[in-house]
Amino acid sequence: MPPATKFNLIVEDSLGRLVGEYSFDQASLFIGRSKDCQILLSGDNVSRRHARLYVVDNQLFVEDLDSSNGTTINGVPIERAAKVRVGDTLGVGGFSLRVRSGPPKESTRPALFTLQGLGQAAGNRRYQIVEKNTTMGRGPECDIVILDESISRLHARINVRTNGVAEIHDLGSANGVYVNDLKVKSWELSGGELIRLGNAQFRVEMPVPWAKATDEITKRTIEIKSSHSPVIIALSALIVLALLAIFGIIYWRVGPSTQVTPPVVPEVKATVNVTDMLDRAVLEFEAGRLHESDQIIAQVLELEPANEQAISLLARISDELNAKALLEAGTDAIEAKRYEQGVGFLAQIPASSQFWGKAQTKLAQLLPIVAAEEAAVCFGSSKRSIDCIKIRALQVRIQELLTPPKKN
Repeated sequence: MPPATKFNLIVEDSLGRLVGEYSFDQASLFIGRSKDCQILLSGDNVSRRHARLYVVDNQLFVEDLDSSNGTTINGVPIERAAKVRVGDTLGVGGFSLRVRSGPPKESTRPALFTLQGLGQAAGNRRYQIVEKNTTMGRGPECDIVILDESISRLHARINVRTNGVAEIHDLGSANGVYVNDLKVKSWELSGGELIRLGNAQFRVEMPVPWAKATDEITKRTIEIKSSHSPVIIALSALIVLALLAIFGIIYWRVGPSTQVTPPVVPEVKATVNVTDMLDRAVLEFEAGRLHESDQIIAQVLELEPANEQAISLLARISDELNAKALLEAGTDAIEAKRYEQGVGFLAQIPASSQFWGKAQTKLAQLLPIVAAEEAAVCFGSSKRSIDCIKIRALQVRIQELLTPPKKN
């Protein structure tokens, strides 16, 4: 029997950002929005169970599971199941899944440093930090996706400044960022630290101890200066004497200058740019274009990693994306007639959210349906049954959620 072929799946979002890499041979993998899918894709155009990948006789197949928006191979829609060849690209609700053979390839770009995942939540794998701006979280828009319930959608961001200094920033996460068991908002990394995000733990591994490298550069600079110091001192003295003689002659012939040196105008270009970018990010956010706003904020934080307004807006974007996910989950549950579960999801959307109005509309549409079920279930002696009690409690719950909160 020939050895099993190892397939590697590279998943990217609509902007070409890496969502994840999966390596498999004989396994059957489900793709979709549901949490029980092995390849979890969060998106409006992805069904809960969208497609399935499976291997038969070392041949890879993909099967569309009656998804709403279909599945494609190299842009061509498939009916049900179809053979997939190495090099093909699958399309699933705006995501691209590129099929390669063999184990996942390491990035060809040099890593700035590495995060070693420790334990199941962190995936027991190494994450190479190759970008100067790297996001970590549960959402598919993050550069490092951690599929654990303890992780916020946008949990943390790692910035590497132009001088090589790396910092980690908490993006308003629910469970916080810890460095060596100390809860932090921002922290400068030097190597060897243990970072904890929720249940996920990582060890920071720097390629060369930065402090040692800095000491070495300083040492070499001192050696160069000291080896040439007699020559430099002699030349400096001659240059100074020559300049004094020249300026003395000019002063004697021309006299003192009355010209005033113009004041130096401080450079404000970068500040203005950041301010404009923040204004645009706010406009995109208020218009409901959350991903566009997130992209602008990412650029701002690359320029100013500790910008409080940007970090605050990023936390609000994360909250709205969570609210959107709750709305989608609630809608799916209601469509599947799991009314109690659907109401539970919608009830978690705060009144301050952009999606609260849509949640209220869903609840208002559900109320007469539940009332009709209550009339059908609760009649005669069945009024004391468990089903009747549950449906009436659900009806009261919906009415409470639709009642505007009282003002003090």
